[in-house]
Amino acid sequence: MKIFNIAGILVLTMLLATACSDSDDSSTSPENNPGTLRVLITDAPATFDAVNVTISEVSVHYGVEDDSSNGSGSDSSDDNGNGIDNSNSDNGQGGTAKAALDSGWITLSNEAQEFDLLTLTNGATALLGEKELESGLYTQMRLEVSDAELIIDDDSYPVKIPSGTIKLIRGFEINDGVTTELVVDFDASRSIHEKGGKGDYQLQPTIRLVTRNDCGSISGTVTNAEHAPLAHAIAGADTINSAYIDTVDGTFTLAFLPTGTYTVAVSDTLGNSYENAAVTVTKGDDTVLGDITLK
Repeated sequence: MKIFNIAGILVLTMLLATACSDSDDSSTSPENNPGTLRVLITDAPATFDAVNVTISEVSVHYGVEDDSSNGSGSDSSDDNGNGIDNSNSDNGQGGTAKAALDSGWITLSNEAQEFDLLTLTNGATALLGEKELESGLYTQMRLEVSDAELIIDDDSYPVKIPSGTIKLIRGFEINDGVTTELVVDFDASRSIHEKGGKGDYQLQPTIRLVTRNDCGSISGTVTNAEHAPLAHAIAGADTINSAYIDTVDGTFTLAFLPTGTYTVAVSDTLGNSYENAAVTVTKGDDTVLGDITLK
C-alpha cells in the first residue's frame, strides 16, 4: 500500500509539472507577445523664436488601405515619398488592436500635448505616443493638430490649420516582441506660410516619417562657429535635414537620414561656407566629419 501511494504521488507530481510547463509555453506564444510602436517627433530649424504646436491625438491604421483619404482634402508628398493627406475625413475608425485585425484606426495617444518644435532639432526628440500592437502591416498615421502659434520678437501669432487632421500615408510593419520607433520629422520653415497681410500664417505641413532603426546620422564640429552657421544634408536637389550649429562648441548633428550618399553644406551669416559632396550614411551609424573650418 505504501508503494502504491508513493507511485501515485510521483505520477501526480509529473502531471502538475507538465501543466506548469504548458502554461509557461503559452505565455510566450506570438499571440501573447505583441510588438510595440513608439512614435517620436523632431523638427528642422526655422527663423522663428518658437513654433508651438498642440497635437491632441495620434493614431495608426491597420490592414488594408483606407479609402477615406481619396477624394477629400489635399494630398501631397514629403521628401521621402510619404503621402500627406490634410483631409479631416474619418471613415473606417477602429477601437482596439484586436478589433481592428481586418482594418481600422488604433489610437496611440488621445491626450493633448504641446511642443515647441524649435527645441526638437539636432537629433532631439519628444515622445508622441507608445502602444503595444498586434503584428502586421500598418498603412498610415494620423495626427490631430488642435492648435498652433508662432512667437516672433516676443509677439504671438496664431497659425491657421486648414484641416485639423494630418495623415502620413506610409506603410510600416509591427513584428512580435519587437519595438519599432517611427520619427515624425516636421520642417517648420517649409510648413508655415504667411498669407495675405503680415501675421496671417497658415500651416501646410511638410513632414518626413522615417523608421529610426533604418536611419543613420552625420555629425561634425565647426571650428569657427561664431556667426550662426547652418548645416544641411542634401540628397540630389532636395534638402533632407538641417541643423543649427552650436555657436559655443561648434557641434551639430544631421539626424534620421536614410542610408545613402549626401552632400553636407554648411554656411554662416557672413557667407563663409563648407561643402562635402560624398558623405555616406549607413543604417545605425553616425558618420563623423571631424573638425570643419568655414572659409
